[in-house]
Amino acid sequence: MSNVNRNRRDEGVLLNPPKLSKCNEKKVLPDAGSQKVMFPGHKDEAGVTEWSIRRREVKEAVYLYRENLYKFSRERRKKCKDGTHWSDHLMAAKLLGKQGRWVNRSKQFGHVPGIRIGDEFLWRAELKIVGLHHQLINGIDYMRLPNEKILATSIVDSGRYANGVGSFNTLVYCGQGENPNVQTGNGKLKDQKLERGNLALKNNMEAKVPVRVIRKYKKNSVGCASMGARTMKKTEGYKYVYDGLYFVDSLWKERGSFGKMVFKFLLKRIPGQLDLNWRKL
Repeated sequence: MSNVNRNRRDEGVLLNPPKLSKCNEKKVLPDAGSQKVMFPGHKDEAGVTEWSIRRREVKEAVYLYRENLYKFSRERRKKCKDGTHWSDHLMAAKLLGKQGRWVNRSKQFGHVPGIRIGDEFLWRAELKIVGLHHQLINGIDYMRLPNEKILATSIVDSGRYANGVGSFNTLVYCGQGENPNVQTGNGKLKDQKLERGNLALKNNMEAKVPVRVIRKYKKNSVGCASMGARTMKKTEGYKYVYDGLYFVDSLWKERGSFGKMVFKFLLKRIPGQLDLNWRKL
């Protein structure tokens, strides 16, 4: 490793290319009727070639984002001797957008071209610039169909809500809203409502449309967010890992840890996808 990259790593910004999985991009599910939605562009040679091009664009976008992030954080330290700030991430992503290097700008269902199960990302903004999850803060991303119905495209299990796992193939995801960990302002907490992301996940369940799941977990541990990483210090290193496609199996309401009613969604991983060994990630 060069001295430059070593110094940058010590400063908390990893500039090496992103760690990407080696999952076979042509892998399909037994359910042939779902392949078009969940595996776009994987049905013919031209589609595979286009996917490979997008794969390269994803790698380049992440690398350039980290270069931009390092530049802005370095300039900040020169002025105020402070570490990387959230605004540095926004400026790095915005600059990349102006350069036309964002990938998969349009929201879509299923797997995202150029991204494989097991791909790891260091920063939340990286999920946006590659089109895996378009929300910088909200855990549920969704899109509106021509008939005005909304469906979820992806969720991030970031650990800010009381999510949980029964196994590595199931996830109990807490609904969106009324969480003092993310809520702004001084308003009183209320019961969660069946709107926005919560309504979208319900619609996914009824329409049987899968949702992408990205898990946040502590580096070199089994600690994905649902398994307790949310209790660890924010200064410790985390990764965001693309876990694959899940179906929303059921939903219910219960009283949350802050005393208000919340929605809970049971998600089940679709069989036939690459199995991730979380203990070795």
